Amino acid sequence: MPESAAAGLRYCCQPVQHPRQFDPAVDVLRSRAILAGGKKWVNGTQLTYCCYKAGHAVANAWKGKASDIEEVRQAFAAWFKLGIGISFKELAEPEDAMLRIGFAPGDGSWSYVGRDNLGIRDPLQRTMNFGWALNTAYGRDTALHEIGHALAACRTFPAPDPNML
Repeated sequence: MPESAAAGLRYCCQPVQHPRQFDPAVDVLRSRAILAGGKKWVNGTQLTYCCYKAGHAVANAWKGKASDIEEVRQAFAAWFKLGIGISFKELAEPEDAMLRIGFAPGDGSWSYVGRDNLGIRDPLQRTMNFGWALNTAYGRDTALHEIGHALAACRTFPAPDPNML
């Protein structure tokens, strides 16, 4: 593909996570069951989120425009309306949020999957990023997609090359 054509491509590129290791005494079937359910949220969980904005002590590139932050709110509302047993609450400060959302255009769009978000404890670190404007049909779909990853929806198989489409 010509370089000029590839420059316009956008895709989700999830952060690398190291596989969970089990003691050799743990049965293979048990370890598979633990892995299958380990990223999922318990029914009734309220996920808290904060979109980085003016006033937060993060890189300016991470701070969202009002229009993009509103699209994120609408995407969380759409997921809630599905009745999946998870609720969402927007918080003003990243220190209190489980999901911390940045808007850095050069970093692509990505999210940690499910409960992996809990392992990122530093309030000045993103657990999700949107790398392009969200106020288009493609952008709105991107917001729904990345929030889906945060809810523990993941691909059925990893791409051998994270830069593949």
